[in-house]
Amino acid sequence: RASSAKPFIVADNFRFGVSNYGSIVGVDFYGDGFLSFYPFVDDGAGGAIPDPSFNFGADGVLFDFDNNGVEDCLQTANGTINQRFGGFAGCHVVDTPGGPARPFRDGLISSDIDQFGGDGTFTGRDSQTILPQDQRFNFNVVGKFEFSPAAVWFGEAKYVRSKTYTEGASVNSFYDSIPIPIDNPYIPANLRTAIETFVNDNPADFDINNVLVFVGRDPTDFGNNRDETKRETMRFVTGFRGDLTETLRYEISGNYGRTEFDSFDGNAILLDRLYASIDAVDAGGGNIVCRSELDPSAEPGAAFLPNRGVFPGFNTFTPGTGACVPVNLFGVGAPSQAAVDFFTTTLRQRTELEQYVVSGFVSGDSSSLFELPAGAIGFAAGAEWRKESSDFRSDDLEKPLCNPGEIFIVGVTDPGTCSVPFIRGNPQSAVFDPTLPIVDAGGSYSVWEVFSEISAPLLRDSVIARELTIDAAVRFADYTTVGGTLSWQVGGRWKPHDNLTFRGTFSKTVRAPNIDELFSGATAATARPQDPCDAGAINNGSTFRPINCAADGLPPGFTDPLTARISGTQSGNPNLSEERATTWTVGFVLQPDAAPGLTITADWYDIRIKDAIVAPGLQEIVNACYDLETFPNQFCDLFERDTTPGSPTLGGLSTFRITELNFAAIETKGVDYQVRYEFDLPSVPGDFAVGVIGNYTDRIDRFEDPLNPAAVNPELYENGQARHSFNLNAAWRISGLTLNWQSQYLGNILQFAGASLQIENADQFENAFAGDTWRHDLSAVYRVSDRIEIFGGVNNLLDRNPIQSSATYPVGILGRQFFLGADLRF
Repeated sequence: RASSAKPFIVADNFRFGVSNYGSIVGVDFYGDGFLSFYPFVDDGAGGAIPDPSFNFGADGVLFDFDNNGVEDCLQTANGTINQRFGGFAGCHVVDTPGGPARPFRDGLISSDIDQFGGDGTFTGRDSQTILPQDQRFNFNVVGKFEFSPAAVWFGEAKYVRSKTYTEGASVNSFYDSIPIPIDNPYIPANLRTAIETFVNDNPADFDINNVLVFVGRDPTDFGNNRDETKRETMRFVTGFRGDLTETLRYEISGNYGRTEFDSFDGNAILLDRLYASIDAVDAGGGNIVCRSELDPSAEPGAAFLPNRGVFPGFNTFTPGTGACVPVNLFGVGAPSQAAVDFFTTTLRQRTELEQYVVSGFVSGDSSSLFELPAGAIGFAAGAEWRKESSDFRSDDLEKPLCNPGEIFIVGVTDPGTCSVPFIRGNPQSAVFDPTLPIVDAGGSYSVWEVFSEISAPLLRDSVIARELTIDAAVRFADYTTVGGTLSWQVGGRWKPHDNLTFRGTFSKTVRAPNIDELFSGATAATARPQDPCDAGAINNGSTFRPINCAADGLPPGFTDPLTARISGTQSGNPNLSEERATTWTVGFVLQPDAAPGLTITADWYDIRIKDAIVAPGLQEIVNACYDLETFPNQFCDLFERDTTPGSPTLGGLSTFRITELNFAAIETKGVDYQVRYEFDLPSVPGDFAVGVIGNYTDRIDRFEDPLNPAAVNPELYENGQARHSFNLNAAWRISGLTLNWQSQYLGNILQFAGASLQIENADQFENAFAGDTWRHDLSAVYRVSDRIEIFGGVNNLLDRNPIQSSATYPVGILGRQFFLGADLRF
């Protein structure tokens, strides 16, 4: 991200710069009757250069700390910038605690906000966990007892407990513009001297007591994000099955399952403590303390950060009690561990999922009553009741800071709701991102289903068919969420020869939204979309975009004021409806006499899904809002703009909500195939088996553009969707020993799993593709007895690597792995 462009003033609003290195600093002078901004200052004795372009009743001042006659904000590694891009400052950096400040190294500037190298080098992946620490315990019991052929009891109990732990670079960034009073003792000496000299030279215009230094930084030295998850799952199944008659069978069962999922964020920021720590003063004799320790009523100024709003008040500690620890933000590594421990904490979120299922069916054939000329009709019929529920509980520190007796309603500030400061429709909470309260959520649904299937033989051993059978199935479901749904399927099998069978199906099916899509709780998310109303983007959309941007109150020539990501939430949508799919398949089964034991199957499929449930990204949301003819529309309800007078991000996107919607379509065609050959070799003991299970994908297209429902986004080669893939297995069984060779072939895919392929001649860009991958595994199993087996082998025999953007696809990052174990049965 470039930090070379000089900031400018629109009315009384500021623009600040961005960087991923050190602490970027700026200075703000509150004068008599006007408000002006002076870009980021830095090292050396340096001097000040008058800037008539900042004339708001008096000339502005820019700093030249390297004494080359060019203001630091207008020079880059490429030379002098001849135009002011506006919006992105970041002209100076403090590297080490205590300073000094120095000019920002811009690297190679490629655009208004982009650069290669320099101080803006991305550091977000530093200290990122490659593989999480993982612990897992499984316990499973299966049993049955036959009272009689008509009553066989069966049961299952399962318990799984897992725990994972990861660390990664801090994502609590970017801290845009934290205001620090001039009396803060951590301000570097050369910066303080430059400020005081300038103020003393302009006593009629400025008061040193009204000077603020603004700091922007990535707080990577606050420590890594520490995420721990714990999951417990239990499942119990019991039921009876049996034969009612020689041609009629039944089964009834009950199923209960529960999952408890705890997520711990081990480095969350407590906002009131952070601001109190930043507001440091010298209590005398070099004893640096928090200002609130000397004056408990002194509230620090809140940062002008997108979504950070005003100071929320002291709510997690009592000022004046010696608890607060001051923090130094000037320089990499400047914050002390004691200060970090003071304003960070561990948050806990808990999710509970529960499921009840009661089902029963009967199956059989009609032979005891009647038969068709080709045989008896097979059938099955049954019913099922299912209830699923979810419950999400956030940490109390994440919840809105409502007073006792008040309630929180999104976007509502009526009497009786939260009376703490509301920022863009939401009350603040105690942690970072206070305008994004994580509220408790949950819900449940139940469904009754009835179903029936038949298989009717029409011909058998006739001139035209060894077998001709038609199949049909129907299922009606009544959901408490989406209402009644109907799915059905018809199909058939035609066997013209003993060795060859043709088969096909046609179906209309539905998929109701699951519990997570409906009721998942709001979780924090960040994004940095391009503002479609920005002057550089407003003509890149539909003809309606400029009209709708103007209707939203944005002026001509509007420039996006954001310098960092904005925060929002991602949650479920209880108003979803069902997805609908039309599917047909046609295929064959070949079992040639010339090769006993050989079976070849292949089925062509064509699947078309409409009303697909998709969570559009923020860029898609904001584009759709302004590009559709209808304005405002459903997409406009999913984000807000900053309307706070005097805010440095006035007019910019401020918060958003990502949720699933029914608006997409998916179409795919391809072939599933399988070959299996079991055989013996002369003079070689044992049995041999070779099998191939594969897929050929002709196309997989997504239609997710609300502006143009016919626009195709081909997903082939993306996200692991290879055109060709198959698993090849071979086994040799001799006495109690089985040797296995397992291999997996994956065709060409894009190197980066999330990349999108939108160009017709993409195959000409070889560097974008990972190439074919063939993985091989070897294993052996020796059966000592009916109760003991010993196994071992090697995975990823040829030590293949994953693609550049993945730690798991198509192989893991651990390379070649050996294993050895035993299986004991009691």
